Amino acid sequence: MSDSCQIIEGNDSHSNEINDEPLDPRIQIELERANAATSQINNLETQLDNTQKLFQISFTNCKQRLANLAKTLGRCVERARPYYDACKQAEESRPDRDEYITVYYENIRPGMEHNFVKFNNSFVDTLNTSYDYASVMHYPANAFSVNNRSTIVPLQPNVTIGQRVNLSSIDILEVRILYNCPTSGVTLPPTTTTTTSNE
Repeated sequence: MSDSCQIIEGNDSHSNEINDEPLDPRIQIELERANAATSQINNLETQLDNTQKLFQISFTNCKQRLANLAKTLGRCVERARPYYDACKQAEESRPDRDEYITVYYENIRPGMEHNFVKFNNSFVDTLNTSYDYASVMHYPANAFSVNNRSTIVPLQPNVTIGQRVNLSSIDILEVRILYNCPTSGVTLPPTTTTTTSNE
């Protein structure tokens, strides 16, 4: 036969010797580690798939809510919202914030205190609107918390802060003032979020 691979007939006693020989313990350990790593990769892939599905659902819901807002509010607010979100200071940075909230600095994660700076009137234009607990720009009660305790507590009882569902009526009014949009025909359902007390 001229093939480079030839089957040798007859004595096959060597073929079983490899299978009958005990596996070196070092190889066994490495094989077990490889199997464990493969299992972990499979678990991570499953988690990633689930996370991607959740993201896709959330993203689709957000797009739908924005589309509904655009129908309700008109193109002016839709165009202005990204600029508003990028430029407007967080509600709790307003000069008058101490009349509406208490900030608990002892509960703030070290290095995150800059997120709670109160600006003066020369830096923040409140557009003559009242403090807005329901603003999408308001931090939640435990924002940047080091111990999961409240960093912000509203002085007014039974209000919600930190919602990310809809623009509040004051958010919409501010966008319209900033971008000279018509100020008629806006009503959104109230938003609900839970406040936590400083324990």
